[in-house]
Amino acid sequence: LLAALGLHALSMANTLGANARARAELQVSHARLIDDLRTANRDLDRRSSHDALTGLLNRAALEARMLEVHASRETEDDPAVIFVDLDGLKPINDEHGHHVGDDIIITVARRIEEVAPEDALCCRLGGDEFVVVLSGGERTAEQVADELIAAIGRPVASRDGIGVTASVGIAPYGPDEPDPGAAIRRADAAMYRAKAQGGDAWEAIGDEGGDIADLSRDLTPASPAHPRRGGAGR
Repeated sequence: LLAALGLHALSMANTLGANARARAELQVSHARLIDDLRTANRDLDRRSSHDALTGLLNRAALEARMLEVHASRETEDDPAVIFVDLDGLKPINDEHGHHVGDDIIITVARRIEEVAPEDALCCRLGGDEFVVVLSGGERTAEQVADELIAAIGRPVASRDGIGVTASVGIAPYGPDEPDPGAAIRRADAAMYRAKAQGGDAWEAIGDEGGDIADLSRDLTPASPAHPRRGGAGR
């Protein structure tokens, strides 16, 4: 009888030990599942707000952040929008393939991040178009535009020296213009002027720039809507 009781007690101890181990394993598994879900949610959030190729903000996230900037501006200098369009990427895609073009786009994105101020918003709109929104006013933006043009124009070493240049447009994001899309379109119009003059340069449009449609149509260098220009192509 004593022997039987001893065996029963041993069996119960083994069962309790097994149950305890199972509970511990379940707790570990549950914790890992929670971590995996949190990671997946973070990944989904990032994918919804960032460009898949470059990791920069996408347009929807940029405009949402621009609205926040507009609502909380702390300096007298208006934020500025810099619109960057690459010159010469299409021939590279046609001759070398889109995988080479993608490598160049990624390289350009990293160079934009290196040049842009730490608090700037950096976005890839799509294709070969990028936007940088920064504080400090248009003069700061013009300095950054010069640096962007120089950085983007460097050959891509990993692609045997293949490279591109950039046409850049600058426009203010003023207190009376809460629509981020309108500010981006103004900078886009300024960019087209730089491209019409041969690219590898920037054009700046001030608040006096007028109607967006007029800006897009009028590419004459004498127009008062773009009194400032600069860059390697000037």
